[in-house]
Amino acid sequence: MLVEKVLGNLADYPAEGKNIEKVWIEWYELDKKLLRKISETGEEVGIRLDSHLHEGDVLYADENRVLAVDILPCELTTVEVHSM
Repeated sequence: MLVEKVLGNLADYPAEGKNIEKVWIEWYELDKKLLRKISETGEEVGIRLDSHLHEGDVLYADENRVLAVDILPCELTTVEVHSM
């Protein structure tokens, strides 16, 4: 499957009664123009966009399912600064 535009976001997309299938993306891949990923059901997905992706972006939808972006969690390092 080749995705060339985002259809909306799960926050406001009418997905009631449809199976929501996820495509997991790392945080650093959100700005990439070309991606090749595998959905959670094993389907190969090519993504070619002019804009960057966000959590919950709908990449594909039909009468039975919705394919949406899910950003994988990552580790975070914090540094405590006591003075400038």
